Amino acid sequence: MCYPEIMDTELLKESWEKLTERGYTLSRPAPEVVNIITPTGYSTQIRLKRLPSYARYVR
Repeated sequence: MCYPEIMDTELLKESWEKLTERGYTLSRPAPEVVNIITPTGYSTQIRLKRLPSYARYVR
């Protein structure tokens, strides 16, 4: 797995990995922003620091 440079904490890496394993598509258009596309096609944009909170609610 290749992680962006800014994702240096273990929690961010685990959250990124959990979402991608469950079929989510993630991209980083800016240093502090993450674009998320769900397996059903819904897309949203969140701040990088909110990624662990978002991943917590993914089954």
